[in-house]
Amino acid sequence: MPKGALPYGVYPFGLHTIQSLPWNTLVTNKQLFLISTHCRSVAALENGHAFPCRKCRELSKHDALLGIRDRIANGCHDSLKHAYRSHFQLVDVVHCRQNQVDTLRFGGLNMGRKLTVKCRTMGLANRILMEIVRGDIPSVSRKLRVTLRNGTGLMGVLEKFGAAVERLSTTTDPIEADLHRMYLFAKLGGAQVARIAQHSLNLPSARTATRRLDVHPLRASPSYPTPDDIHHNLSIVFPPKVEDVNPHPFEEAVTMFTDELKLEERLRWDAATNNILGVCREHSKSVSLEFRSMLQADALHEALRNTSLPEHDHVHLAMEATVIAVRVLSDNACQNAARPIIVSGTCKRENVQAQHSLLLNAINTFDAHECRQRCRLYSIATDGDSRRHRAVALLTLQHSLTSASLIYQHLHPLPLFNLLCGEDDLTGDLDYKHVNKRFRNTLLRGRGITIDGISITRAILAQHLLWEGQEHHHIHSLLSPNDKQDVTLAYTLLLSISDFDYDPESSQGSPAFLEARCVLALLGHMYRYILEAYTCGSGPLLCMAWYES
Repeated sequence: MPKGALPYGVYPFGLHTIQSLPWNTLVTNKQLFLISTHCRSVAALENGHAFPCRKCRELSKHDALLGIRDRIANGCHDSLKHAYRSHFQLVDVVHCRQNQVDTLRFGGLNMGRKLTVKCRTMGLANRILMEIVRGDIPSVSRKLRVTLRNGTGLMGVLEKFGAAVERLSTTTDPIEADLHRMYLFAKLGGAQVARIAQHSLNLPSARTATRRLDVHPLRASPSYPTPDDIHHNLSIVFPPKVEDVNPHPFEEAVTMFTDELKLEERLRWDAATNNILGVCREHSKSVSLEFRSMLQADALHEALRNTSLPEHDHVHLAMEATVIAVRVLSDNACQNAARPIIVSGTCKRENVQAQHSLLLNAINTFDAHECRQRCRLYSIATDGDSRRHRAVALLTLQHSLTSASLIYQHLHPLPLFNLLCGEDDLTGDLDYKHVNKRFRNTLLRGRGITIDGISITRAILAQHLLWEGQEHHHIHSLLSPNDKQDVTLAYTLLLSISDFDYDPESSQGSPAFLEARCVLALLGHMYRYILEAYTCGSGPLLCMAWYES
């Protein structure tokens, strides 16, 4: 036996159950002795030493014992019967079989899971195929291509298809869908396109679609918008609701914003109002825009061609359309959509006072409309137009916030917060992208800026950006004065300055460099607060107001 091995675990005692071996076993003091069944119980003396009898010594040459010794020394073959194995070898076999069983069981579980996923995927693919075969989804190939391009899985594709089918089935029946299609063909493509669609797609006629659909188009103002025009559009974008009988205790927050749309400079006839559209509102007072006969059209044509009139009396074709819209501040996309209330042509020659009158007219009409019972106007948003900025300032910077306001107790502790507002706490909402561009353009001026008597020019700013480890080409791009409308460059420059730090005990750099560094670090803190207030919308509202102050 191997040295230190226990006979109970090494010797195959089970072999005696299937074979008649010519010896018996005796275990004593952790030693194993084999005694022949024909032992004479007499020891042989040779040279003064006692040896086993001849029968016991012949056991060492027995084939069965040689096999046992070989299996103890070299191990057993995998196909060997269990009776030929020792206890330790049987334990090894059990462990090996247990590992094999675990491997097969886990492999089966993994395979079952893979098959389940594949079956579910095949089921989804079959469901998508059935949705495509049914033909209920318009532009199914385009929807499938876009969703797969965006990395959407099969479940996402099926959800998109289901949403499309549900939208069609819940909003319109097939007949009403055809009416809507024909109405779009007629309005966007004209009578000829509508006629082609009617015969090629088997759709109802444009007259039938117009007659059967309950469509309420917005009214475009031929000249200066009147309260009737604004009231008509407000009644369309804010239809009466059932809950208006018992208004909700909380008012919906509404913001008003304005912008321009580029127009094709030509005249148009509005069949709904029998007016001629396409003339600028600034100079349309001298002509009649109601189409009663060709005399009005000829007179308008002559006024457009007459260049001998003074500039303030000359009639122009509208270059753009001023659109003033309102929207409800809500998480619901339908509620948050733009609702136009004014559509009016302009030649871009309007002064600040005219812009102020236009916005004031829109505000007063909104306050007088019945929708004011459930909505409240909080702010006026505008783009980067300087004249409209001044007009908005005239409306929203009239007086300081009164103590009777509900937000006064939250804002008056902020010492640097601007509390100026308009009537009914109306505030201005300038586009922050234009604000950021103004900050950058101010830094890029030739004479630079001066803070606490320290001048900051582009060269000094480039030196500090280079000190921060930025590349020369990147600094040149950030400080290029030729691209003043790039919002990304403005944001990147302000963000880079906000990362400047200042150590008053630092000995690196000249005194002038350290003074400029201190000023830029202070300026960077201000830029950081402004950027966080506009770009980090997840923070508390009071915290963002504190940043602004």
